[in-house]
Order: sequence, then structure tokens, then C-alpha cells
Amino acid sequence: MAPSSRCDGRKAGISKLKAARRSRGLFIDCGSNIGQGYKYFSRYYTPDRYDFVLVEPNKNCLAHLYGLRSEKATMEIIGKAAA
Repeated sequence: MAPSSRCDGRKAGISKLKAARRSRGLFIDCGSNIGQGYKYFSRYYTPDRYDFVLVEPNKNCLAHLYGLRSEKATMEIIGKAAA
């Protein structure tokens, strides 16, 4: 992905937050596996502006997801399948 499109994605996310008149956005990852999507998108949907919900039914992946938690991010991990 070109650097300009990365910036455009972040700008679009921030402008959507402003348009919705909310102070925070919500990023939901259904099928989080070991958090690859979270790791990638949290660079653009930053923890200072977004809360995260990671959904993953595979119990073998949950330890990896819990390891991603930090004090900087509000994250809920749901150990169930999304349907």
C-alpha cells in the first residue's frame, strides 16, 4: 500500500469520528486469530481514538490476543464465534 493511501485511510477514519460527533470509534475484528488484523490496523485506528473488540472462537489463539492488551488500548476479547 502506498504511503499516501495509508494517510488517507487514517484521515477518513478521523473525519468519520468527527462527523458522528463521538469522541471515540470502535474497531471490531471478527475472526481475530492471533491479532494480525489488530496489529496492522491499530497503526491507523490508534488506541487514543478507538476502542477494540476482538472476536475469536479458537481457544488456542486467545493467549496471543490477551498478550496484545496494554494500558494504552481499551480492548475486549470475546472467545466465541461471530455469526
